[in-house]
Amino acid sequence: MTHIIIVRHGTTEWMEQGRVHGRLDSHLSERGRQEARQVAVQLRQKRLDGFYTSPLGRARETAAEIAAEIGIQPAVLDDLREMDFGWLEGRRVPPSLTASVPAALMHQVLRGVVILLTGERWSHVERRAFSALRLVVEQHPSGCVLIVAHSGIHSAILSQVLGQPGWRVRLYPFSPCGITEIEMDGAGRARLIALNQTQHLEG
Repeated sequence: MTHIIIVRHGTTEWMEQGRVHGRLDSHLSERGRQEARQVAVQLRQKRLDGFYTSPLGRARETAAEIAAEIGIQPAVLDDLREMDFGWLEGRRVPPSLTASVPAALMHQVLRGVVILLTGERWSHVERRAFSALRLVVEQHPSGCVLIVAHSGIHSAILSQVLGQPGWRVRLYPFSPCGITEIEMDGAGRARLIALNQTQHLEG
């Protein structure tokens, strides 16, 4: 059984501007760099047998802060990259669409239509996210492994682990540098241990 720690990247300049990333990128903001340092200190107490990151800059910046603290350099896994949001990438998300649950659901539907027409299908994101996990487990059939990735990858993994519809899991607000933990065996069976822990970011 492999213990897998998944960390979302820190807050970026685009996140503070309300812009959608996807395959496009933005540097960590000062807040994001601080979050990365805080999660790095939290992870220092873990005995890690492997360390992997998305190829996108915001994830690699976060991973670099962690690597400086724990003394392990991450390997890049392309399948951990964020979902391609198509036409939405680089554009601002209107605040009114995230102000309430009904509005969030409406936004999810509208965004889904745009992505379906111009971006990456959710089923493909799920397949490559779980493929990355299987590769990690093959390389580390036991022990503890750290992954730095994105909100979309978190959602795709949890959709598989929890057996929940992707649309429901994608509504969950994964925090920048929040920690999620799962266990997974060689047959692909997985269970959730902890979801979006943020205590290390407080204060």
